Amino acid sequence: LSNGLRGDDLGPALLHDFQTWVFERPDRWPSRSDSDINPTFQTFPASSLPALAPLPFEVTLEIISDISLADLANLSSTSKSMRQLMNHPSLFSEILRGMINHGSLSWVWPCPDVKGESEHARQALATWIDNDECKDPLNSIDFPFVSFVYACFATSDSMKSRFRLWKIMKQLEPSWVAYR
Repeated sequence: LSNGLRGDDLGPALLHDFQTWVFERPDRWPSRSDSDINPTFQTFPASSLPALAPLPFEVTLEIISDISLADLANLSSTSKSMRQLMNHPSLFSEILRGMINHGSLSWVWPCPDVKGESEHARQALATWIDNDECKDPLNSIDFPFVSFVYACFATSDSMKSRFRLWKIMKQLEPSWVAYR
């Protein structure tokens, strides 16, 4: 109110200020039209090759795909050469693809047990690529993983809520396994 927000701008500002995104439905995937901000990469000259550079590309991806995004940021800050490696757009896109498909970002996948969630997710995810025929956008080579993950964390309250719920379920998982 003090910033002069009125009408349609007031609701989202209140939700943001009071962090009510935790009550947002976790089944609304961001579409390309929801996010017009694309992250950019800065390149730095490397003084020497990073320790992961001699490894084959597939092995590097396998190692990195199980690391959280916070740990990837920490890893990229260890040296200029690691930052250069982590900030390479094509490598980072492949890292995110691996993290979504079988790593720490697998919570992005729709839950097949929830009626209609898979189709709703496919429609929203299809807006990120130009190919309307694609049945599985998250496995498409054309999918912009960097922009999508950025939208999940920066602009989508629903995805933030989904991630929060996923972490809670992961904490409860050992208890459930022990119970069964």
